[in-house]
Amino acid sequence: MWPRRNQRNPGQREYFHSKEEDLVFDVILWIPAGSTKKLANTFSKISVSLGLEKKADASDPVVSRELVKNWLEEPFEGTGSQGRRIKWMLIFDGADDPDILHDYWPQAQDGSMLVTSRDPLMKTGLFSEWKLMNLESDNLIVDETLLNIVKKLYCFPLAIVQMAGVMWRRSLKPVDFLDIYNHETERAELHSLRVGNQHNYPLTLSSTWALEGLSQEAIFTTIPARGNLLGLPISKPSFSKELTELVKSSLVRRNKDEDEISVHAIVQGVVRGKLMSNPHQFTSTFMGTVNLLATVWPYVSTPQLGYPAYDRMDRWDQCEKMLPQIIRLKILFSLQTEEQKRECITSNFLWLLAEAAWYRLERSSPQECIDLLDATHEFHQYASEPMRDLLAAIHGTRGVVSMEINQPEAALEHIQIHMDLRLESFHETNRVDSKLAAGYTELGRALSLNGLFAKAKEAFIKSIELRRQMPKFTRLQLFTPLKGLSLVAWHEGNNEQAAQLLLEALQDRELAFGLNDREGNRTGQVLYHLGSVLQSQGNLQESFFYCQRALSQYRVTVGDMHFYTANAAYKLGEHCLRFNDDIGALKYLDQSLKVFSRGTYYAPDLARTQFLRSHVLNKLGRNIEAQETASSAANIRRSLVPLDTRSFGELGQVDFDELVGCLLV
Repeated sequence: MWPRRNQRNPGQREYFHSKEEDLVFDVILWIPAGSTKKLANTFSKISVSLGLEKKADASDPVVSRELVKNWLEEPFEGTGSQGRRIKWMLIFDGADDPDILHDYWPQAQDGSMLVTSRDPLMKTGLFSEWKLMNLESDNLIVDETLLNIVKKLYCFPLAIVQMAGVMWRRSLKPVDFLDIYNHETERAELHSLRVGNQHNYPLTLSSTWALEGLSQEAIFTTIPARGNLLGLPISKPSFSKELTELVKSSLVRRNKDEDEISVHAIVQGVVRGKLMSNPHQFTSTFMGTVNLLATVWPYVSTPQLGYPAYDRMDRWDQCEKMLPQIIRLKILFSLQTEEQKRECITSNFLWLLAEAAWYRLERSSPQECIDLLDATHEFHQYASEPMRDLLAAIHGTRGVVSMEINQPEAALEHIQIHMDLRLESFHETNRVDSKLAAGYTELGRALSLNGLFAKAKEAFIKSIELRRQMPKFTRLQLFTPLKGLSLVAWHEGNNEQAAQLLLEALQDRELAFGLNDREGNRTGQVLYHLGSVLQSQGNLQESFFYCQRALSQYRVTVGDMHFYTANAAYKLGEHCLRFNDDIGALKYLDQSLKVFSRGTYYAPDLARTQFLRSHVLNKLGRNIEAQETASSAANIRRSLVPLDTRSFGELGQVDFDELVGCLLV
């Protein structure tokens, strides 16, 4: 038995063709199962065809049904049970309602059954005791281009039959068809065509799902903060009922374990293509989708229902689920005309993009962060009026990501623009807020990265002053400026003061959250920086201890593939080398390489790690690998500092440390 999902008759016939050697039957009974009336009429006709009753007598559908079911239990030629046993297959086609099959389901112990349905629950519900056949295991396609087409169509038989007809009618080569199909508006048109042999099936892929009905869907947000939809079920019973209907028709899929629903990609493609050809409908749907996402996104910079703290990671799962939708909206928006963009642009859309950029920064994906920021800045031009708070957020995030990837000049430029915008707001309102206070901290960090430590110190002190003026002030608000002041003290050679400031920040967090908390990565940051300061003081064992704690905290918060985790692993690799633990050093350095090898932004860190790794490999006697690693480090450094013509042998650890810049920022 094969429950059909999202398609009808064509797939059944192709299935028979592909399995014809195995599926040889004396009798195949094809029964439309879309309604009780169709079932009753068909069973009456079968009863007459099998000679179980005469046409004139077949007036009682219940009698006809039971005669057929009895014959299926003992299917012999002629009369009685002395003749040859008949091999039969019974096909219930389009059985979207399993309840109506109960009365027609045979009790026979042998025979073959094929049930087609758009309801995915049919596969695990009524027929659990029957053997299920899986078409995906029989891949008969050998041509790579044709295989790509089938994958594009998600192996849907109806879609495959339809598109084969299109290719035949238009004399298209497979590669030419793929080129056309990749355009969304063209794709929607193709799925609405009825060409070639449809196997007597009257519907196209588009009409099978009644997608024309979706063209009247209107999305309104009478209350923007809640994102209401016209016609959306407002009670749990009505929601459950409507969702069941959608799942049965395979318009959506439901994951009960994750409490999620999704629309199949090929359905999305057809609907999206129709929207793209109707500007008015696209605008209303786009804006409605944006408002829905804005209602449930866990904000950090403009908290509505979300999180006012920047280091909350319990929101990451929700962000990860919603990020692809925001990326898709970005792509769709970029494809619109200038006029359409001006109609679709909303503050919610721009803030979602900015928030998604910050989230990618949190997850140590700088290029994705920058791409989203660039898009936000570009799309902002279509807004009816400038959005100063948004522009400040864009430049602020761009400054922070520049610090993460060691671009000091760019960091200071963007943070300065960020501060100018924040100060404009302050001069208009004369009201101190957390964004202005945080801006001074980021300005101090950017100044430090550029070696301007005196000005950086002033910015950190100003940040502390403003934070103490905030309502509901707590010591936790001093974390970043205290960390910044410790950096200044460290560079001034005052290691004792630097350590004291860091211990003060650590104590504040331990009093609030306990030892080795998992409330963000801030505890990991202060532990790592303490390790660096203690190393400068010559306390290597104590430094190693704090760096180990930092690595453990990073692993359970930001994960193994974060930039912070890689930095801590590198620092531990250095310590292991000093302690003559070459195996341990190699283990930590290899962990760092997994992160630093991911993109060009980490080239300075990659070069430094490769340099140290080459020394470890030499100590382990792996000389050929050491030489290759050293050559890689030298080549990367040469690309970063092309005017330095010294050979690798003339370079030392300090030359590679200088590539990375200020390690405490």
